[in-house]
Amino acid sequence: MMQRIFLLLLFSLVYSPILLAETSSKGFVFFPVTDSSFEMKPSLSKISGAVTIPEGNLDSTTVGKMDLQGVELQLDCPWFQFGANPLRQQISYSTYTQEGFDMSSFEINPNYIMTTDSRLIGLGFGPGFGGLRHKNKTTGETETFMTLQFSASLSLNLGFLHLGLEQRKQRSQVEGQKYWDNNRKIFKVGINF
Repeated sequence: MMQRIFLLLLFSLVYSPILLAETSSKGFVFFPVTDSSFEMKPSLSKISGAVTIPEGNLDSTTVGKMDLQGVELQLDCPWFQFGANPLRQQISYSTYTQEGFDMSSFEINPNYIMTTDSRLIGLGFGPGFGGLRHKNKTTGETETFMTLQFSASLSLNLGFLHLGLEQRKQRSQVEGQKYWDNNRKIFKVGINF
């Protein structure tokens, strides 16, 4: 299953920009950061939300919903852009806790954002990858998992204020049946620089 997800992610990362560039007036641009007119337009946000872990994960005590807290940095991708709409890198760190364990996640989620000319409203989607750390508070045992995810987002930018909603589906697997799949509903409040 993880091999299929990885191949789908790889395919989307390689071919999506090319396909989207064909329909765009600006086309595909490698290393836009080398252009003097390029701006990263960073945003820094506090993220909060809910994590749902379905049955069948590594530890049956982790099934259910938990509160998620974290921070996210967003910026226009310096490596490639396509079309009039930006590709935004979303780099986030989040934690969630349930009785008996702590979880933390580091993710990079590039999202293609369809936006208005003023970037007031944006609707985005894209793949991502990262790492997930699980710590059992009782035994002190720590495990780390690689993750793949897909997200869909809605953002509102009012001057310096950044607001966002996002849904992420995260998959991970190690040693055959060990995995920490989860769904996340995230609310973002931050500052545009």
